[in-house]
Amino acid sequence: MKLISVRSHSSGARPGTTILEVLIAMVILAMVIGSSVVSMGYGFTRIENARHATRISQILQTEMETMRSMSWAEVEELVSSEGKESKFAAHYAEGEDRIRDLVATRTIEDVKTDMKRITLTATWKDSTGVERDLSYSTWYGKEGLSDYYTRVF
Repeated sequence: MKLISVRSHSSGARPGTTILEVLIAMVILAMVIGSSVVSMGYGFTRIENARHATRISQILQTEMETMRSMSWAEVEELVSSEGKESKFAAHYAEGEDRIRDLVATRTIEDVKTDMKRITLTATWKDSTGVERDLSYSTWYGKEGLSDYYTRVF
């Protein structure tokens, strides 16, 4: 019977991975996973901020449509009862799904005798604590298009 002999490499090194190679691979893998987690956190923050901006835009749009559906007399009454600058939509800053530090302001200013400029402004803090703002503005004229629709229809 013949014996088969197994020889080692002449340089004395064994084939396979060394502890140093394993450590380098683990460091690279940890860096990739760590950067992925940080990127995901940043992405979720941006999504939340965009969601709040969209929601606030809808709040301002709803209030603007409410203002446009008022007659000239109702707008005048609103100015006399609440003043030229008043707050609205306070309930969106409360509760479980609240918008952090939301302040929504309606400003009605006289431009001419029979014309007003209505500005809706919202300020809030995003999830990182940075203060943001959004503003809508429109003109409202006595016997103008909006006033005409409320009187005729």
